[in-house]
Amino acid sequence: MTAFGDTLQKLRIARGLSRKQLAGLAQVDPSYIALLELGKRHQVSFSLARKFATVLGVPLATLVEGDAEVVQRPIQAIIAEFQQSVERMELVEVPVRGAVPAGYLEVREEEVEGYVTIPKAELGSASNVYVLRVAGDSLQGDGIMDGDLVIVDPEPEVMNGKLYIVSCQNETVARHIHREGDGYKLVTQTPGYDPIYCDEIDIQGRVILSGRWRKH
Repeated sequence: MTAFGDTLQKLRIARGLSRKQLAGLAQVDPSYIALLELGKRHQVSFSLARKFATVLGVPLATLVEGDAEVVQRPIQAIIAEFQQSVERMELVEVPVRGAVPAGYLEVREEEVEGYVTIPKAELGSASNVYVLRVAGDSLQGDGIMDGDLVIVDPEPEVMNGKLYIVSCQNETVARHIHREGDGYKLVTQTPGYDPIYCDEIDIQGRVILSGRWRKH
């Protein structure tokens, strides 16, 4: 474990971090880092070793095996990378609220069928998102298959050509929106489906992700 402590110290110094700064990023007591570096502490959990590696920007094997190739990096870059890794690990629950394209969509709280758990970073700035099940094969051209789940941003910026959940003539479908004259053309990238023409549409939200997350 002395090799671990030596490598930890070399990387910490190369990154321009004090023991207190490293302790703050790794959420441990500075005295614990001192004991490791001095070889007076001989137990490190796997999760903590991985956290040190993330903060210092090196593979876990570098810390464990002690073969560090030290590269100087600004502390601001280290902190930014660590914050990004934390955001990627943070999960949010998104409610599943029905199916598309069949039928008329009414989103009511009591209709929630369950939840899927999504990394917060994948949602970007979108909030109040919800999930719909895809029924049918009309979205195969987008790589979205029958039974897949799509995450919908209910407050989207409307952009020509993007994929939206849209209501037209009391029917809700998932289609790419194109403005055409005074109306709209709703199209799919899957061959064999004719465009849908609407004078007015009600946009329920934009599809921002798709997948087969497990519902709970």
